Amino acid sequence: MDLNKVKVGNRVCVVRDRINSEGTLHFIGTTAFADGEWIGVELDQSQDGNNDGKVDGVSYFECPRGTGVFVRRNEIELLNSIINLSVTDSANPFSNESANIAATISATIITATRTVANYKLCDRVSVVHNKIQLEGTLR
Repeated sequence: MDLNKVKVGNRVCVVRDRINSEGTLHFIGTTAFADGEWIGVELDQSQDGNNDGKVDGVSYFECPRGTGVFVRRNEIELLNSIINLSVTDSANPFSNESANIAATISATIITATRTVANYKLCDRVSVVHNKIQLEGTLR
């Protein structure tokens, strides 16, 4: 994923400390509260945020209180670059090998979710099937 292509309005997944949530990117730039570049995101889950787009009285973007968060560029992932796996009806014949792999991987992740680990949305996963390794984020 090329994080240099992020822009305001992108849907992103924030992965930092206790935060592991999806949201909408609203701000990219420097701030008065800390050096360097910051990314301002309005999170979908209000309990994960800690501001409303304002810090120390300076407004960088607007969102409901408790849904805003500022993170570094390396703490986000573009959702359109995330592997999107879905279970395909096994009664339908697969048109090609990649569809078969995607369905198998989906079933593997779902099985692992139920029996091995407690995965959540935005968790990073790595799945190997027939010597092909895919990495991505659960959506």
